[in-house]
Amino acid sequence: MWLFLFSILLPSMALATGAWSPVVRDTYIPFDLESTPLQIKTDSTTGSGDIIWVEIYSADESYIAAVGVRFASPMVYFINLCTGSETSLPVQPPEEVNKLWTIRKTATNLTIECNGVEVLNYQFSDSSDTRCVSKWGGDIVEKIQFHSADTASDSYRAKPTVCPGFVVDGSVEGSWSDTDPGQTVTINCQKKYVRDGSSERTCNSDVEWN
Repeated sequence: MWLFLFSILLPSMALATGAWSPVVRDTYIPFDLESTPLQIKTDSTTGSGDIIWVEIYSADESYIAAVGVRFASPMVYFINLCTGSETSLPVQPPEEVNKLWTIRKTATNLTIECNGVEVLNYQFSDSSDTRCVSKWGGDIVEKIQFHSADTASDSYRAKPTVCPGFVVDGSVEGSWSDTDPGQTVTINCQKKYVRDGSSERTCNSDVEWN
């Protein structure tokens, strides 16, 4: 009797909602920041002076404002028309060099996470600059642009909301549909197949299969 060995391969296809794209600076990118968080990958080190610099625009490409994080020591941030100058992040990011940043914007606040840790939760109404609420408030962002001075951002994507479905040949189940973060799936072998790898895969908080 023949036994077939198969490895569990997770999907690596480019998905419209979760594919990573290399950062191209000074280029308009359609992006509804109020409905979809922006994720950015960096490998800059603290104290290097590198900077993440994202500008936001309306649908007609009218400039609204900008947000950024500088790799100083300690690390600092700015929100154009709100903070006035670079300010230390309330919570310093994890020490790992490879960082995954998530920027979220609502009608009232802007949050920044780094490797799953919330490092900033800024309420627009807390600013002493009256332009902060008028410029940043509401559902306004339709496009973004990475500034030419951005030296830290390597790639970006719209944060997916689910881990993508996948297929495992030789499994009892055959295929799995999109899965919510925190959920675990079990993969069982058909007869004549021997699994190479773990029988379980979990959709983690970064919306990626482990």
